[in-house]
Amino acid sequence: MPIVETHLYTHFYERKRDRYPASRNGIYYIESGAMSFTLQNGQRGFLKAGDFTLYSSGAVFDIKTHEEYGPFKAHAVVLDLSIFQEFRNSFDNSVLPYEPEEFYTFQLGNNQPSHLLTTLLEFTKSVQTNEFTLKHVALSLLGCMVHEHPSLYKIIASASQLTVTQKVIHLIERNIEDEITLESMSKRVGMSTATLKRKLASEGLSFSSLLKIKRITHATNQLRSTEKSITQIAYESGFKSAAHFSTAFKGVQGMTPKEFRLKISQESNRV
Repeated sequence: MPIVETHLYTHFYERKRDRYPASRNGIYYIESGAMSFTLQNGQRGFLKAGDFTLYSSGAVFDIKTHEEYGPFKAHAVVLDLSIFQEFRNSFDNSVLPYEPEEFYTFQLGNNQPSHLLTTLLEFTKSVQTNEFTLKHVALSLLGCMVHEHPSLYKIIASASQLTVTQKVIHLIERNIEDEITLESMSKRVGMSTATLKRKLASEGLSFSSLLKIKRITHATNQLRSTEKSITQIAYESGFKSAAHFSTAFKGVQGMTPKEFRLKISQESNRV
């Protein structure tokens, strides 16, 4: 997974819930239309064309688009965990006044956060942009957002702190195409294989099941949002063959990748 990536949304529909979810954190920008949602504290939020905000997918529920505001089009700019961690480690939070964490909306216009968001969106479209550039534009954008609204720092700090299980999920997703084993993962998180296995088991998880589900989840998102071939998606999701992928996918989703893609296409045409 790139250090910064964008996803385009034109509608929302019910999805099978990820059994092992990992929050996506970043910037959500509404290009046209409007959407509403519910936050963890029960507060309702609303974003219209031109609005953008710092978000965490794990803290947003009951998302709805509103046809009365026109066709919906939004961009989720997903920032890698390392960006939030670097920001937290380098930012002098001692200068921040105490403010409770809250939802805050920015408006696209003649201001620094807007300029940086536009730049970041453009850079993510270019295959020539390197990760160093993406990371530092993203860090600058977070800095400007926190400067305007200091309470956002609490969201960034929260996003940068992970449990052992969350670290494992993050590393799997970051290296989804690669060969991943329990032994290699235990080295990455800095503990013995037995300790990692025990910690996962304490949450009712096994490493093999976790890895399989995350590979299927990645493939599901690719089938849903790209036009890549099923074979390409299989390899990019870490499966050794399209046949192995199809069998594993059907075991989780209840249908083959081809059937799933057809179902998504039919749902999109009805929207």
